[in-house]
Amino acid sequence: MITSLAGLTPASLPEPQRKTIVAGLTQVVLLRLVDELSRDLNDEDRKKVEGIVDSNSSEDVLFDFLKTRFPDFDQRVNKIVEEEKVELEQKLQQLLTLINAKK
Repeated sequence: MITSLAGLTPASLPEPQRKTIVAGLTQVVLLRLVDELSRDLNDEDRKKVEGIVDSNSSEDVLFDFLKTRFPDFDQRVNKIVEEEKVELEQKLQQLLTLINAKK
């Protein structure tokens, strides 16, 4: 699901830098997802999400819980991922333009 962000990073970057970018994007998507979905949870479920996040559980544990509360969970994740991809691609293009202008 979130691994679909891996294709965003330029192939010209070394593997460690690409992994760092994907890890950062994954965190952005997770935080945004939890923020958006938390608004639609009741207090009890919100506390459960906070507990899962605070315990540093895997994203699978968090996803499994959220899927029980949101039938459209996968669609929401995909929407956020796509929005982040567009934003990242715009930023990468701006960065490449700046780099090329300095050559």
